Parts: sequence; C-alpha cells; structure tokens
Amino acid sequence: MLQISELKSSFNVFKLANFKILKFTFYAIASIAFLLVSFSAFSQAPAAIPYQAVARDVNGNLLAGQAISLRLSIRNLTSAGTVVYSETKSTTTNSFGLFNINIGEGTPLTGTLAGVNWSNGAKFIQ
Repeated sequence: MLQISELKSSFNVFKLANFKILKFTFYAIASIAFLLVSFSAFSQAPAAIPYQAVARDVNGNLLAGQAISLRLSIRNLTSAGTVVYSETKSTTTNSFGLFNINIGEGTPLTGTLAGVNWSNGAKFIQ
C-alpha cells in the first residue's frame, strides 16, 4: 500500500515533468515564431532608399540654398550596366549644398523600384 509521502513524491515528479514539457513547448513555439517574422522581414523590397549628397556645379562650387533637379538611375552588375530603374526628382539644397531624398519617390522613367531584382548581382546608383 502507498504511503502519503510516496504519493506526494510521485505527484511532485509528475508536476516537474509537466513543467519541463510546457517549458520546451513554449520555447519551441517562440523560436518558430521568431524565425517566421525574421524571414518575412528579409523578403521585402524597399519602398524607397534614403539618399544624401552634396550638390556642386561643374567647377566644384557648392550649390547652397538652390533648387536642383536630379536624374537617378540604378544600374545592374557594373557602373556601366543596364539601367533597371530610373527617375527624376526635384529638391532644394541647404546652406551647405546638402540635400536628402528618397529614391523611389520621384517620377519614374524606367522600371519600378519594386521590380528591381536585388538578388541578381551588385547594383550601382548613378
């Protein structure tokens, strides 16, 4: 016949085994969820690419506080490669000739930014 102390001991072992199974299940589900979120984050093409530069004239002088027009291209594989995306954009420089734009938010000339195959070799901005 089982004594109360043996019964308590058996129950504690059962609780410990259940806790370990629950802990393992929790970590397994959390790990799978983390991996799914991580992989989905890497699979999206950018909606726009932040770009910052200093505008200068042909003599190298800063174009400070001036309205400028840009034509930006993304070329495939080399700096002279095929243009896979091109756009025009207008902006104004600050007092240091600096401007900030987002490539992909201008007026498209060739292709779409979402249509660029980023997994196919190097890309060059011109």
